[in-house]
Amino acid sequence: MRLSAREEYGLRCLLHLARAAPGACVTIAEIAKAEALTDANIAKLMRLLRQAGLVNSVRGRSGGYTLTITPESLSVSRVVDAIGERLGHACDCGRFSGMGERCVHGDDCAMRGLFAGIDGVVHDFLSGWTLADLLYPEGEIRERIGRRASRSRAAEA
Repeated sequence: MRLSAREEYGLRCLLHLARAAPGACVTIAEIAKAEALTDANIAKLMRLLRQAGLVNSVRGRSGGYTLTITPESLSVSRVVDAIGERLGHACDCGRFSGMGERCVHGDDCAMRGLFAGIDGVVHDFLSGWTLADLLYPEGEIRERIGRRASRSRAAEA
């Protein structure tokens, strides 16, 4: 399972805001330059994040975007839910592209159950991580994942 590019870059936009000085606004141009993306792409992401209530836009010469929620309070799952589509929707019979008019498994679909189960596991995992957790260097994040996985396995035993 992979996060979509849109979900990844939405998280990266929020990380830029989280790293900014308290109360400082970050512009679309600043984020676009740092991520080597177009202003239009970042503007679309910021619109989604604003509609989800995760960022606030400030107009004017010294305007830009700020977080509406502290990085410690903002779960990664909330960000992914705001930007992307839950994996459980990956098997959507309404978007069937086969030869028939609708999916032949519409009434009893093993894939839909499988994707819903995977989605639940991924969502639970991402719920345990906040934007603040992603501000650490990669090595430390990997160590934290390992420690959490070890505690989880120990709790199950």
